[in-house]
Amino acid sequence: MSEVTTRMQSILRSHRTWAYETKMAQDLFRDTLGLRPGASMQKVIEAYETVRGRPITVEEFPLSSRFTGMCMPGALEDIIVITTRASAAQKAHVTLHELRHLPIPGHDHDIQAEDGGMACSKAGVLDVQTLEAQAAILPPEVVERMRTSPESLRLRSANYADDPLELRPEVFATTIYPLLDLDPVSQHTGSLTSAFSGRRLAR
Repeated sequence: MSEVTTRMQSILRSHRTWAYETKMAQDLFRDTLGLRPGASMQKVIEAYETVRGRPITVEEFPLSSRFTGMCMPGALEDIIVITTRASAAQKAHVTLHELRHLPIPGHDHDIQAEDGGMACSKAGVLDVQTLEAQAAILPPEVVERMRTSPESLRLRSANYADDPLELRPEVFATTIYPLLDLDPVSQHTGSLTSAFSGRRLAR
């Protein structure tokens, strides 16, 4: 009986946490980013750039199957890398997830990284040497930032339920994705990648 009660309490806590984070995501989208349903991914990125006061570069690379995306906040520029090994819908979801890893003033005071922001993936915490295996397909500036500032690197994790640093971005992506207009015809773009044209990393 005690085990059942504990499990029910855990389920209720998870439900309350998800509901709270969903409301946070909706408020951020509407009030802080100033967006409305029907916004494009490009508009979401531009709104993030405005509130963070720096450009955001989004690029696609054929990351290994272990990774779907990575986020590297910076003082002058934020970099997001997403995998090419996914559908357009999955890429949009991952992009939203990685965007939410970028701290927003006034919205992330209640969550702290116990590990200093160490990279996470489906396999758990990774060392920089493991990540450098991706160096052959990533541009030099991304690899250099991985080597010199590993504490700022985050990789999308499937274990978000066990990590508050992953839960918030995942709820944001899940909540906001249905609100966006990703139709390439209505947005006059050929693909998700074309929405990032002009934001390519220099090679």
